[in-house]
Amino acid sequence: MGLALKTYEIFLENEAIAKGLAEIIDSLEQSIKQNDAVTKQDVRETEFRLIKEIELSLLKEIETVRSSTIKWIIGPWFTQTIAIAAFIYTIIVQIK
Repeated sequence: MGLALKTYEIFLENEAIAKGLAEIIDSLEQSIKQNDAVTKQDVRETEFRLIKEIELSLLKEIETVRSSTIKWIIGPWFTQTIAIAAFIYTIIVQIK
């Protein structure tokens, strides 16, 4: 209401004009405040959506790395197990 009050005081000579201008300026100030609140809300919603998209992207990347890691761990582990079994079999055959 600060700007509206100043306008009213400036145009005090003509009270009708002063009141009209003060009301117009007051309603404009209220409208600007409401638009700022909506803008802040929009920014929060956009941040929320971006965070969700980043989380989904990271989860996909983690899943890709995880499955790749499992492939690289299980393959050599399986091969190593077969090699150890063949080694043990060879020793057993040679002992007999």
